[in-house]
Amino acid sequence: MKIFGSSVQSPGFLAYALGLSDSRGYTPLHYSAAYGAPALTALMFDIAILAHPDLGHDTLQGLVDRREHSCGYTPLHCAVLNRQIEAATVHLEHLNANPTLPDFSGRSPLHMAVQNNDVDTVR
Repeated sequence: MKIFGSSVQSPGFLAYALGLSDSRGYTPLHYSAAYGAPALTALMFDIAILAHPDLGHDTLQGLVDRREHSCGYTPLHCAVLNRQIEAATVHLEHLNANPTLPDFSGRSPLHMAVQNNDVDTVR
């Protein structure tokens, strides 16, 4: 089966699908983090890894830490901004998101949580 000109069976297809973005650069990972769907986030990655174990670590890590266009937010930034603690935990513990990666104004997800007095997320 072909979707967007790529075979569903090709090794990079699921990574490609996870990397699709809207006009602002937000990917499915940004949205699942922002709206608190940690199970969906974990499931997307688990399926990608199980279906295509040959996907490289760098490919997957690039998706986890991908920035959107306007502010430079990663999916972890989106989880923290929306106080989605479970989503942030999945990104940190399951997907190894980089908690020190700054947005375009220099704020890391941890910095944002501290600025927002979000003690639960900081823990």
